[in-house]
Amino acid sequence: MSLLEIKNYSVINSKENEESFILKNINFSINESDTLAIIGESGSGKSTIAKSIICLIDKNLKVKNGEIFFEQKNIFELSDEEKRLLRRDKISFLPQESLNVLDPLIKVGQQISEVISHDKSFTKKQREDFVMKMLSDCAFKEPDQVWHKYPFELSGGNRQKILFAIATISKPKLLIADEPTNSLDFESKNEILELLKEFKEKNKSTVIFITHDISLASKISNRIIVLKSGEIIESGLTTDIFTNPQERYTQMLINSTKTIDR
Repeated sequence: MSLLEIKNYSVINSKENEESFILKNINFSINESDTLAIIGESGSGKSTIAKSIICLIDKNLKVKNGEIFFEQKNIFELSDEEKRLLRRDKISFLPQESLNVLDPLIKVGQQISEVISHDKSFTKKQREDFVMKMLSDCAFKEPDQVWHKYPFELSGGNRQKILFAIATISKPKLLIADEPTNSLDFESKNEILELLKEFKEKNKSTVIFITHDISLASKISNRIIVLKSGEIIESGLTTDIFTNPQERYTQMLINSTKTIDR
């Protein structure tokens, strides 16, 4: 049974009475415990798909047609409060560019703690202990010291791990990772990928991994969607996409990766 299903979904950018498609007739589904990678170059519509699932598309965009179902419920028919609770409890978003997301004036431990502040079953001490464990699980060797640091005092890779802790602390059923390794060095990229794999295996969660790097997708996904100019041009099992790509564009993406690897 599908956890998420997108049907005939189109998004347009309306400007001066002219309409241009950002997404056009998007159709796909993802089952529980799958990892789906959405591949495409900048401007292909990857992030718009991600923001659509959490009902937070950019204000200048408009849904032209289509439906998005999560657990067989049409998310567009939910109330604002139901959408908020969905984002809080069941669907999490892991963004890129941590400096644009984390509050520079608040210590990172407190920012993680605020995500579960609504849960009154935690005492203040229990919440702090839980966050400390999250930091430890995110491969911080000295979590007590990290707790008291401000975002600018951490490296890009460590800030991204803080975002990962914030996105996964509620153990969501669906985690959307929107280019979470962008601008990171090789070691930090591998750390984030390993954290994603561990989270998925431990919690049996479903992951949508968005990237422009098809080589990263091959390391984490079991299915791939190739997006170009707002349309899905190819989709299938990761092994099939790599061994027998049907579209020239997909072949070019794979070949470029092989050239870089060499």
